[in-house]
Amino acid sequence: CYLQSFPSRSDRRQVRFRFRAEKGLFNSEETLYTSEARKLLSSGFSVTKVTEVELKRGLGFYLVSWENPFGSFIPQNVEEYIKGKGEYPYEDIKTLAQSLYVLTAQSKA
Repeated sequence: CYLQSFPSRSDRRQVRFRFRAEKGLFNSEETLYTSEARKLLSSGFSVTKVTEVELKRGLGFYLVSWENPFGSFIPQNVEEYIKGKGEYPYEDIKTLAQSLYVLTAQSKA
């Protein structure tokens, strides 16, 4: 199908996030619709509006961070994996934000 050959805004954003995570960065500046920002926030990301100026209705500049996706406690399995010990902790990594955190932390280690 013609439409399937083009990646969605969400797909392109995930590629940018992974690219930045591989470079050791915990955040990305994004142009988002309010609904996209809310969806990222509910998925474990920290989302901060950078400017109140809207490009067009509902579209603004945001800083999206995956630096603290586990809250105040990082599971021990995740810490060990980041340090190169143990296997990938599938049971502890449930969101894209958590996966990006592990990728970023590994690239910094």
